[in-house]
Amino acid sequence: EGQQPSLRHQFGLPLDKKIFVYVGRLDEEKRVDVLLHAMRFVKHADVILALAGGGAREDDMFQLAEELCLCDRVKFLGRIPRGDIPALYSASDVFIMPGDVESLSIATLEAMACGKPVIAADAMALPELVHTGSNGVLFKPGDAEDLAQKIDWMAAAQSEWAHMRQHSL
Repeated sequence: EGQQPSLRHQFGLPLDKKIFVYVGRLDEEKRVDVLLHAMRFVKHADVILALAGGGAREDDMFQLAEELCLCDRVKFLGRIPRGDIPALYSASDVFIMPGDVESLSIATLEAMACGKPVIAADAMALPELVHTGSNGVLFKPGDAEDLAQKIDWMAAAQSEWAHMRQHSL
């Protein structure tokens, strides 16, 4: 936590915001579009979404963020070198996995290993990793409004993050 300011600087992330991060491919099955649509409904103005990764839908996701007027709330970080991913998790507050076809989500496991609270789709293997109220919260797969509610809940539950970090670890 003490190194978070320098790590945020490294990734160009603001110090005075809550950073919710997605790390993974920007491909159809990862449902990053659901995450971007959810950001339209997020009421906490201090929540910034950082997207790390590239993929077949990368250009579509840039365009969607522009269409939804999210340019001030979403930061595209591009592909992050594998060795820098733990630092990105440390720079962030909460990890989000919107994909609903995860048979085993390595990114979610990595985020948990870095002690992050997690918001994930209630689908496939994710409910085995994320336990509501313990280390995070689950949302209805594909439901942008439900995901937005969970993001707002998590932003308001900052006092619970230390507890969730311990449970993720």
